[in-house]
Amino acid sequence: MLTKLVIGTVQFGLNYGISNTLGQVKASEVDRIFEYAASKGVYFVDTAQAYGNSEEVLGLFTHKHRFDVITKLKPDFGSDDAIISAFNSSLNKLKINSVYGLLYHDFQSFLNRPESFKVLSDFAEKGKVKKIGFSLYHPSELEYLLENKLAFDIVQIPYNIFDRRFEPYFETLNRLGVEIHVRSVFLQGIIFMDQQRLNDFFKGFKSKLNLFHALCDRLQVSPGHAALQFVADNKFVDKIVLGIQSLEHLKVNVVWLEKKIKFNDQDFAGLQEDNLDFIIPSNWKL
Repeated sequence: MLTKLVIGTVQFGLNYGISNTLGQVKASEVDRIFEYAASKGVYFVDTAQAYGNSEEVLGLFTHKHRFDVITKLKPDFGSDDAIISAFNSSLNKLKINSVYGLLYHDFQSFLNRPESFKVLSDFAEKGKVKKIGFSLYHPSELEYLLENKLAFDIVQIPYNIFDRRFEPYFETLNRLGVEIHVRSVFLQGIIFMDQQRLNDFFKGFKSKLNLFHALCDRLQVSPGHAALQFVADNKFVDKIVLGIQSLEHLKVNVVWLEKKIKFNDQDFAGLQEDNLDFIIPSNWKL
């Protein structure tokens, strides 16, 4: 299962996340995180041009640690020349000559300039990028890509116990040879929070959270362990992007991935949430 792990680095460049109480990760802690990750055979990292100074922080360690980097274009990237300039800047910040993956961070930006896809394809042809793709938020975006038969290699999507909107497309993507990278496994940390701290906006979601926590009590596992294994056990999921806040945080997730829980498919029945206000963090009213 550890081969599926991707170290998400948004917290390396920003103070990010509803449950993040530690703030931006210090460079010394980043070094320790990568030392431990390497000892476990974990080399994939996920970053973005929009993640503050995350790319620069990674660049401090590329001489010391092996990385397979996936990065993303900033939203509203502009002209082809602007894309080329920004990507070259990313490589300079990262202090590497190529990346494993380059994704569109914002699908609307792609729709505004679909011809920009050729720029990413050119990067791949020149060996600067191994795989290109899209970070998506809605199944309708994926349907557009599939209907228009774009040749992409990676799709990064939200997927967790509550948000299973993309699940019906997994088999198709696998058949097309598209890597499925998932994020928001813990729904931005809301599963860890004391429900008494959640405001009235989440009132309609608390019943699902209660069901989930009751399941964890019955299985005698932590919410994080159950949520992570639910995703990791899906045979179509290639990579799991976890935003890492500290070395101890990474170690806990590694333990969860290494220690398998015994559950059946029915254990998670009834937990899927269709109300987009609850499963899309940008819709939250905090």
